[in-house]
Amino acid sequence: MKALMPALLLGATLSFAEKNSIDLAVYKNSKNFTMSEASYTVGSRTFTLVNIRPNVKNDTACISAIIIDKRKFVLFDIGIEDGAYGLFVPRSQPLKQGLIVLKASPTEGKTFIFLSNGKLVTLPGAQTFVDTAGKSIYCIWDNDGAYQLTVFNYKAMRLTIPTTVIKQPAQWYTSGISYCFTVPQEKGYYSVEMLTKSIVKTDQADGALSPVPYLMDFSKIDPAGCCGAKVLRK
Repeated sequence: MKALMPALLLGATLSFAEKNSIDLAVYKNSKNFTMSEASYTVGSRTFTLVNIRPNVKNDTACISAIIIDKRKFVLFDIGIEDGAYGLFVPRSQPLKQGLIVLKASPTEGKTFIFLSNGKLVTLPGAQTFVDTAGKSIYCIWDNDGAYQLTVFNYKAMRLTIPTTVIKQPAQWYTSGISYCFTVPQEKGYYSVEMLTKSIVKTDQADGALSPVPYLMDFSKIDPAGCCGAKVLRK
């Protein structure tokens, strides 16, 4: 498992389309674009989130950027019309020493974790919830009906469950110790087994269950309002 951590952090860096030459002032001063930005401080680092939305109706490209110090990490989405897109800051922030930022996208959703120790972790998927007792973040990636799960321990800075293909989760539940989910038109539960790093089908729930919501429900977001100031508001 130790060999996976460098790959995770390297992937976090390379998952950005880094473009230091981008001139944000061009977009800020242009009538053809709406630009929103907000700055946050986590630990000793200050970073800025940027969403840029074209005002031309037939232009469906979206530009989002994360600026750390003088470095600009730019993310592009092209041909987006039907789903939520851009960087979002969830109102619910369960990490005491960190901030979670979600990149919504019908093609490449991501979860960014800014930690007070200066580390930035990137995980696939923007359907996310946090197990604060277990110090883990669950990230689900939905790409046109293909679902994957990644579980990351933010306390130990390691992958608990490497990215694994799963069936479509209808609802997540917790017993207070473990997590499981149901699947549409199926009986039983799919339990996340930390010891074996696997997903196991069970007929009965392990104790009393409570439903677990995602940090954000992107199905309730109007795409026309994406990349706006509200989603970056503190």
